[in-house]
Amino acid sequence: MKIGILTCTNTTQNLDCSSSGCLRAFNDGTGAFAAHGDEEIEIAGVINCAGCPTVMAPKKILRRIGVLNEVGVERLHMSSCVMNLCPFKKKYKAVIEEAYPNMQVIEGTEAPEGIPLEQAMEMFKMGIGGMLQETPRNMVEMYQAIDQARQSPAP
Repeated sequence: MKIGILTCTNTTQNLDCSSSGCLRAFNDGTGAFAAHGDEEIEIAGVINCAGCPTVMAPKKILRRIGVLNEVGVERLHMSSCVMNLCPFKKKYKAVIEEAYPNMQVIEGTEAPEGIPLEQAMEMFKMGIGGMLQETPRNMVEMYQAIDQARQSPAP
C-alpha cells in the first residue's frame, strides 16, 4: 500500500521542518500510522500544501495531490502540523476526497507518547505559532549591523 504525506508549507518552508517527526512515526508505526496495523505500507511521496493562498487554494492543492495519485498513493496522511494549524484543512480534505474518491484521507501523522494528545497538540500549536510570529532577520538588517560596526570605534 502506497501512502503520501501532505505537510504544511509554513512549517516546511519557513521553519525548515524536514518532516522528521512524521517520518519517525511512520518508521515506528506510531501516531496515525498505527491505524495501518501490520499492513505493508511505503511512503510514495511527501509534499507540502499550497501555502496559505487565496481562493485558488483548492485548485492548487489538487494539482499537488494529483502527482501523488499518479504514483499510486491510496492513502494520504494530512500531517499533524496541517491538522493543528491549517485554516484550509477541512476544505482541502473535502476537495481531495471529491476529486480522488479512491484515496483515503487520514488526519494526522505523529502523536507524542506520555502526554495526553489534546495537551500535546495545544503545546504544538503554541510553539509553532510563536515561531511563525517571530520577526525573521533579513539582509537589510545584516548590512545595517555591518555599517553600524564600521562606524563604531574598535575597543
